[in-house]
Amino acid sequence: MSSLHIDAIQPLAPGIQPIDRKTAIMLAIEAGGWTISPDTSTVSKEYKAENFAAALNLVNLIGSLALAQKYYPEIQLNGTTVKISITSPEIKGLSRNDFILAAKITRLI
Repeated sequence: MSSLHIDAIQPLAPGIQPIDRKTAIMLAIEAGGWTISPDTSTVSKEYKAENFAAALNLVNLIGSLALAQKYYPEIQLNGTTVKISITSPEIKGLSRNDFILAAKITRLI
């Protein structure tokens, strides 16, 4: 069982480099089966809700978690589908923080 969801999101150290693809894939699996973009800049996952109200509730749950963590994903709501995308724009790629948030979202859902 992964412990990523327990880890705290930390400020990125100056000069930190994005995570390489191999590490990103391992962390995406550990976070609960998230998908890595082809350019390894984003980790994402889609959830299907039973109806629009349930999807909107999911968006609000994820939003509340993001506010508490002070780390904000992109959230798209399209009917009953919620897509979450996470990246570290300051390093133009992925950091461990992205996978920590992904794991926390997986655990929440």
